[in-house]
Amino acid sequence: MKNVYTILLQLVIIVFLVSCSSGENRKARKKSDLKGKISISGAFALYPMTAKWAEEFQKAYPDIKIDISAGGAGKGMTDVLAGMVDLAMFSRDVSQAEIDKGAWYIAVTKDAVIPTISSRNPVLPDLMAKGLTKEMFTEIYLSGKSFSWGEFLETTDQNMINVYTRSDACGAAEMWGKYLGRNQESLLGVGVYGDPGIADAVKNDKFGMG
Repeated sequence: MKNVYTILLQLVIIVFLVSCSSGENRKARKKSDLKGKISISGAFALYPMTAKWAEEFQKAYPDIKIDISAGGAGKGMTDVLAGMVDLAMFSRDVSQAEIDKGAWYIAVTKDAVIPTISSRNPVLPDLMAKGLTKEMFTEIYLSGKSFSWGEFLETTDQNMINVYTRSDACGAAEMWGKYLGRNQESLLGVGVYGDPGIADAVKNDKFGMG
């Protein structure tokens, strides 16, 4: 594992150095005999940035092959603790139990979890003007009751809010649950796999929220 940590630290350092390196320095690094393969699994939220880091790293070290797969933070942690991958992309707090099992982590960026609706939602102008409160989100995601959009926006709209949540163990749902004072398992709604799945569900349902 020590070699993996060393490569990880080198990868992070290279990301910051590549943009300001001279052509001569880049050529010098490319002559390095560093070779091998790095496998990475985990959070959808971190996938785009990790892919960019890997692209920049491989410019300097073309003999390093980096495989990246997004499957949720939970899968990433499971994979890395089982030795199936070298690194996990993780988008929630690392628990003490996971640390006790051997998880070692460094923070690489900050992200945010936000609710989304369709741009075709007929109440979008009212929603943009009035917004929804934390208490309203708590009602929508935790109460088990059905609500119309008009109930929260004080309009006559009778279209019901169709609620979507993540079906896979993930940082986004865990942090959204934490924001509402609970956990991922407490969130109600139609379970959908992955960030792309949630995005598609809301895009295709003009009354949906994810």
